[in-house]
Amino acid sequence: MNSRNKLAEMPIRPLLYTMAVPLMLSLLVQSLYNIVDSIFVARLSETALTAASLVYSVQFLMIAVGVGTAVGLNALLSRKIGEHKAEEACQAATTGLFLMLLTSLIFSAAGIFLSDKIAARMATDPELQVLCKQYLSINLVYCWGIFLQTYGQRLLQAVGDTVLSMFSLMIGAVLNIILDPIMIFGLLGCPAMGIRGAAIATVIGQIVGAIAALLFNRFRNPVIHVHLKNYHFRWQDIADIYQVGLPTIIMQAIGSIMTFAVNRILLPVSATAVAFFRYLLQIAEFPDDADQWSRTGGNSYCRI
Repeated sequence: MNSRNKLAEMPIRPLLYTMAVPLMLSLLVQSLYNIVDSIFVARLSETALTAASLVYSVQFLMIAVGVGTAVGLNALLSRKIGEHKAEEACQAATTGLFLMLLTSLIFSAAGIFLSDKIAARMATDPELQVLCKQYLSINLVYCWGIFLQTYGQRLLQAVGDTVLSMFSLMIGAVLNIILDPIMIFGLLGCPAMGIRGAAIATVIGQIVGAIAALLFNRFRNPVIHVHLKNYHFRWQDIADIYQVGLPTIIMQAIGSIMTFAVNRILLPVSATAVAFFRYLLQIAEFPDDADQWSRTGGNSYCRI
């Protein structure tokens, strides 16, 4: 039974669990990776961990925009597939790709031109500012990896292939875990790069995960094929994407602002408090299956 037949024919209750469980497992691995990554950074110094914790609020904002856009795109694709409008789904997917690339370009430009100013707003200590800038600039400049990874995963999820979506996320996360100690501490002949190594390992994992997700779509996605030939830009697709995605962006952006504000309050008290607060946030980021279940309803649009 291919992905399209599965969405059209499989009973709703088993379909919910078939789609949700791989996604929850992949998100669990991602959450555990975030904790392991912090452990490696903490072995450098408390200052390094504090810098990574301060930058987390900006990373959270970046992820909010990317995931919110992807959620809106996924909802649109799911509905189009449920209505058996495969060509319109392909057109919307191409529009979604342009939105992801444009968004990543904006954040990359911020990383090139604004990293100094953002780091200065995060901390007053000169050493902490330098570490914040190193970690932040790399994550922002090469953010297109996480945007394309999220995009590729959502295309797979839209056709019900949550297993390949899980693999693309896990490939990047596992590679990141392997590269972290090698690049941070200088193992296996690699120069020790400290917090820069942690950032480089992160973006390499994201880029490899993005490549995996895009290749899975190229060869295993039976419905959605992104192409420029016969592509027609439609403002309505963008409106439909952000009708669903904008509330998600706003809700997660509020979390980013809250994190930034709490860090500003905690930092004068103790750098340890900032790092501990980040650990609490990471533990709180365990999978929620509500989004996965709602997606299945969109895919089953013509069956309701």
